[in-house]
Amino acid sequence: MITLILIPLSAVCYEVNVHKQIAGNAITSSNFEQYLLNNLGILMNKDRFRADVIYNKTAQEWIVAGSDWEDDTIGVSANFRFMNHFFDPTTRMGLNVGGYPVGDAVSSLVWGKNYVNNLFNWTRTRDGYYAALTTTNLTARVAGFGFVFRSLGQLIHLVHDKAVPAHVRNDAHYPYFNTFLNQRDMYEKYTKDAANGVPGLPSLQYDGYAPVDLVTFNSFDSFWTNNGNGLADFTNSNFVSRNTNIDDRKYALPVGIPELGLYTETVNDPESGQINVVVKYLLGYVTDHYRSATSPAVRLSAYSYFDFEAEKLANQQVFSLNDHVHKEYADFLLPRAVGYSAGLLNYFFRGNIEIALPARGIYSSATATAHGFTSIKLLAKNTTPNNEEMSDPINGSIKLVVRYKLAHEDPFQSLDVATDEEFTYLTASEVNNVQTIPRDSTVELTFDLGQTPLPFWATDVYLQIVYRGKLGNEDGAVAVGFKDISEPTPIDLYNNMDRLCLNGGWYITESQEAIDQAPGGWDIYPHKIEGSHLKISFAEDTAYASPSNYTFSPETIMPGTLYRAYVLSDYDYLFTYSDYTPAVPIRFQDTADHSNAILIGSIAASAIKNQVDYQVTNETECAEVGATAPCDIRYYPLFYTFRGTNIWGPAGFIVDNPKYPVNTSCSWGALN
Repeated sequence: MITLILIPLSAVCYEVNVHKQIAGNAITSSNFEQYLLNNLGILMNKDRFRADVIYNKTAQEWIVAGSDWEDDTIGVSANFRFMNHFFDPTTRMGLNVGGYPVGDAVSSLVWGKNYVNNLFNWTRTRDGYYAALTTTNLTARVAGFGFVFRSLGQLIHLVHDKAVPAHVRNDAHYPYFNTFLNQRDMYEKYTKDAANGVPGLPSLQYDGYAPVDLVTFNSFDSFWTNNGNGLADFTNSNFVSRNTNIDDRKYALPVGIPELGLYTETVNDPESGQINVVVKYLLGYVTDHYRSATSPAVRLSAYSYFDFEAEKLANQQVFSLNDHVHKEYADFLLPRAVGYSAGLLNYFFRGNIEIALPARGIYSSATATAHGFTSIKLLAKNTTPNNEEMSDPINGSIKLVVRYKLAHEDPFQSLDVATDEEFTYLTASEVNNVQTIPRDSTVELTFDLGQTPLPFWATDVYLQIVYRGKLGNEDGAVAVGFKDISEPTPIDLYNNMDRLCLNGGWYITESQEAIDQAPGGWDIYPHKIEGSHLKISFAEDTAYASPSNYTFSPETIMPGTLYRAYVLSDYDYLFTYSDYTPAVPIRFQDTADHSNAILIGSIAASAIKNQVDYQVTNETECAEVGATAPCDIRYYPLFYTFRGTNIWGPAGFIVDNPKYPVNTSCSWGALN
């Protein structure tokens, strides 16, 4: 007897084929793919994640798989997982008998939000997301994102079930595979058969409703119940299930029926297999806060003497459900299952941070004698939609994640050098204890990479800001900013003053040939650069280098040698590189007046791009590399060689002695 009582309390709604269809459509209807690319640097259908030793799936594949696996009977809960997939918005309870939970079953809202026995709840998913974003261990990162995407699939499964009347009206039933007493859920069976293409059943429609465009969901709970706008609210108040039909009177009449029997129609129904059998349908208007009373009528229920359920009332006329009813239910409920699931994905990935260059015009700078970039500064701004504030002065935290690949040889040459296949990750906390990212302005953030500098031989460099704290109404939320910045860019100053340009040709200083070409008294000696200063600034607000205004300050640059420093900037940003380079004699014989030998110049410079751009959609760019869009393009910089050294032309100075005569010209290429 106990077994017979409890078995009907099992419930598996929207079978595997339907859950997968809803999940796939929810992904394409959401901002998920765009957010993965723009905020996480993940390609939805290319990058793969191994969340366990067996499965290696893309982000989309994990979500679809999770939407299937949420009904699995294997887990830490004492009950089958699907026992926790009920939520009645009128009582906020899960599966129950007379107000008492069945076993240890909880409502799907509690189960999905933070239930301790549910490994794939919202809180753990969010914690796993933050851990995956901020770990430097590649294996843990791959596994972490696999868990997150699978878990999101299991969470949106719970949303799907809120578009099943039985699951929001406490109507327990057998699993689809059990025919005991013919007590399967009929709506579940209909959608399963229609998705499988059973002859005579129309195909299911999954699109056409986007709740995120109509109402603001500002919490996890609001997707369940939200002043009538939650999906459970909508389904409970507009539809009936097999055991909560009109005549059962377990719930109020659907809101679209102002009076029982007010809307009826008579149609021929071939379902019974008899000719001219008349079935009457109770009609109503499916309503939510966005539908008026003039919305299309829907068959809510039927009543007929020729239904097997008539037996329970001794052949009296009773209300029942059939495929015509379920077809119209599905037309309303499946698009909402897709729309609300898409909305939940958007809500999880809503936090957005804009990253920009700070006032100094570069993210970082370093001299060649350093081991890499040890500090990064940037500007951050909260651009999360719906005016959600990113403010948590007590528990908020902000981290920088730098990802890059390491070149296997000198990347500062005009060719595609080999790099690591996998990314390396660096993380750092904000050093000034900033815990708030404003909406109406930017805040400067500083990060110390001193323990693990970003190497100069890095390629494919990206910056990511990860905020953890209060976002809108949600505590412990995660927001992400992502920026594809330049690769390490050399800033060069070459002292070419061991050579002279005389009468169109190059000569070695102090050589007899130079003496013969130069007029009497001409300075034919080499010069060092001492006390020089180099300045990087915004091109539209140029700041010239001086002893009181500089980015780099080389001590001494001897003739015939190169000074090199490095910066990180943006590709599309033209910065000004200005030098202040006093020429100083190094020979006692050099008695010329050098008081005016301060060479000041500036150039509009640009930074290096040295990486692979994936899934480029521009047809012209792909055609340039002989491919069709979308394509992957490997970019690398083109250097010019000067006296055996590769110099990045858009950010390099070469300092010469004065030419004779002034209007003569000498090619630098002749010195190679």
